[in-house]
Amino acid sequence: MHRFFLLLAFPLAPALSGVSYADHHEADHHEADLDEKGFTPIFDGKSLDGWDGNPKFWSVEDGAITGLTTQENPTDGNTFIIWKGGDIANFELKLEYRIIGGNSGIQYRSFALDSAADRWRVGGYQADFEAGDRYSGICYGEAFRGILADRGEKVMLSRKEGQYHKQVTGSVGDSDAIGKKVKKEDWNTYHITAHDYHFVQRINGTTTCELTDNDAEAHRAKGLLALQLHTGPPMKVQFRNIRLKKNKDKGATRKLGEKKKVVFIAGRQSHGYGAHEHYAGCALLARSLQKAMPALTTTVVRDGWPLDEIVLNRADCVVMYSDGGKGHPVIPHLAKMDSLADEGVGLVFLHYAAEVPAGEPGQHLLKWIGGYFEANWSVNPHWTAHFSALPDHPITAGVEPFSLRDEWYYHMRFRK
Repeated sequence: MHRFFLLLAFPLAPALSGVSYADHHEADHHEADLDEKGFTPIFDGKSLDGWDGNPKFWSVEDGAITGLTTQENPTDGNTFIIWKGGDIANFELKLEYRIIGGNSGIQYRSFALDSAADRWRVGGYQADFEAGDRYSGICYGEAFRGILADRGEKVMLSRKEGQYHKQVTGSVGDSDAIGKKVKKEDWNTYHITAHDYHFVQRINGTTTCELTDNDAEAHRAKGLLALQLHTGPPMKVQFRNIRLKKNKDKGATRKLGEKKKVVFIAGRQSHGYGAHEHYAGCALLARSLQKAMPALTTTVVRDGWPLDEIVLNRADCVVMYSDGGKGHPVIPHLAKMDSLADEGVGLVFLHYAAEVPAGEPGQHLLKWIGGYFEANWSVNPHWTAHFSALPDHPITAGVEPFSLRDEWYYHMRFRK
């Protein structure tokens, strides 16, 4: 899932952020550690323990699960090696792959196919890749509606008048440019995120497609994980360093039509009247969201971190607007917020709430939202900004040109 963060100048105006980056190797190491938190290896690098595939085609070679077909030993139809860990719902999967010839893919939330020819056949969502140039990065429906999202596409699937409907709602990049990032006959990384019915696929750190499957008659809340060996010309595919992080399945078990929940955490009063109105700002945003989006439900917590964390149960998004620095209300609750982030809950930090001390709090914000305001590094000058035009982006929808004298955050500490 993508994480976004919005920095607001007081009281409720869009902020501009200048970008500057300096090498900070220690921070990079902390960031990498946080990125791997919760991931568990599901391949031991030595054997096929925990995996089930046709031994005619699957083995371990060079520390990698290896699928191989030859002219003398072809496969009659696509065949798969299936992870024995059972059905998974909300998860992240990271692995490395290499392919020489042919086509392959990573099956997820998949189902067994009834095939007399091969008991190792499955259908479902597939993170596709190949030796060629066309299909690497697409989301393909194996025995499951065909190409669901092409490379570079943001797609919404639905059911209209009993028919499957695909709508391209945006772009994650140029297909050819994304394709050029895939290394031929060499190791690449694949990263798949599945949360509720929203799926994101990345190769070598680049998002290749994004899919939201609202086709209630067909979409799958959970299923098998498997690796594909494709029928056709001889080929060799390898997988190594396979790590899985299971996230709580609250979203995938959500009832169709159930309202999404946004929780606002407003900090204590700390400034004079009309400045840093944490509760008023959160209440105004909550009311505006509720009015514009009736499918949402909003809750506003006053005066800092909730005394009873039950209010955070089944939250889809948590928004914090509060004082920052050493007294930031999130600092004693980093573990709780980390667990929410791992579940796929969206996190938003407004204005001063985007400032935390460097070190562990800063590293957590880098992981959760991609950046933060760091004292003695970031700056917050005041001036009158004139917004005569605004970019065409979902976050600016409905915003008209304006001028405002305010406090603007610059030189943020961003992820590399």
